[in-house]
Amino acid sequence: MANIFTKQFKVLGRSKKLRIITDSLFLIILTVVLFFYSYNYIKKLNIKPLILNTVSTISNKEQKPELKPIPEKICTPPEIRASAYYYNSFGDQIGIGPIPPIVSIPTNYWIFVKITNKENSQENIKIETKLPYNITFTGKKGITSGNLYFLSTNRSIIWEINSLAKNKTQEAKFEISLKPDQNNIGKILLLTDNISISSDDKYCDKNTSSTIENLDTNLRYDNLGKNKGRVQNLE
Repeated sequence: MANIFTKQFKVLGRSKKLRIITDSLFLIILTVVLFFYSYNYIKKLNIKPLILNTVSTISNKEQKPELKPIPEKICTPPEIRASAYYYNSFGDQIGIGPIPPIVSIPTNYWIFVKITNKENSQENIKIETKLPYNITFTGKKGITSGNLYFLSTNRSIIWEINSLAKNKTQEAKFEISLKPDQNNIGKILLLTDNISISSDDKYCDKNTSSTIENLDTNLRYDNLGKNKGRVQNLE
């Protein structure tokens, strides 16, 4: 009886080993078949050029980095506004003499100048205007900063400011006197000639300049005194 059990155990043991060997061989064969199948399938897809192109593109990008253009620096001169008044915004008389102007009788006006710097910081700001032959500077003035003076060699009013930061405003005012002559009868006369501003833009390291329109005796910004600028004859 013992011999029978021993023989059966040996047979069963050999059967188990045989199954393991058989399963292993099956897995090996299946792996080989799948490898060759996958290889042939990928070969049919012809993805090799795509892979090569992708690798080449990445390589070119690494070798040739994109160069971004340097933004151009924009120079921005301060804004300037000038106006002439005989009456102020409250309706008070600040001028002296007749309006409309009368031949041989002086009429005094006030010139107001405002500069506003909205962008780059500015240095060496210079505002200048020439006075016509029949206009004189009375010497009366008021400024928020800088220096305002009359240059007799070329009959110019000059206002100079050392620097002006972004979003800052400065103002100046000065009095002039007009004395019309016979040649001016019936005419609207200039009070300023060539109002200009120049400054050094610190951001773009460049000098900028601009001009604005002249002021005349018609006082277009004066609500009470405007359109009263034509010179009258003395009767």
